Amino acid sequence: AVVSTQSTGETYTSEVKSQITSLMTSYGEDHSRTLDNIQYDYDCCGVLNYRDWYNTTWGLKHPHQLPGSCCKSFASICRANETASRQGCAEPVSITTYTVFAIIVTFTLLASFYQVIGISLSYVLTRVIHDI
Repeated sequence: AVVSTQSTGETYTSEVKSQITSLMTSYGEDHSRTLDNIQYDYDCCGVLNYRDWYNTTWGLKHPHQLPGSCCKSFASICRANETASRQGCAEPVSITTYTVFAIIVTFTLLASFYQVIGISLSYVLTRVIHDI
C-alpha cells in the first residue's frame, strides 16, 4: 500500500509539473493570471525553482527577469537577486492538491461505508419484522 501511494504521489507530482510548465510556456498569452496567483499564493517561482523561467519564451524576451508574482511583494517585474522566491511551485502545489484529494476520497469512502451499514441494518430489520 505504501508503494502504491508513493507511486500515485509521484505520478500526481509529475502531472502538476507538466501543468505548471504548460502555464509557463503560454505565460503572457493565456492563463498568466492563474500562474501569477499560484506563484504569489504559494510563495514559489517556476516548476523546480526560479531558473525555470530563463528558458521560457517569456524569459527569453525578458533576460535576467522574472514575473512579478515571483517576488515576495508583488511587482511588475522581479529579479532573481532581489526578493524572488527560491522554491519551485511543483512541490507545494502537489502537496496541497494531493491532500485535498485524499480528504475527498476519505469522506467518499466513509459515506459509502455508512450507506452499506444502513442497507445492512435495513435488511436485518426487514428479516426481524418478517419473522414476527
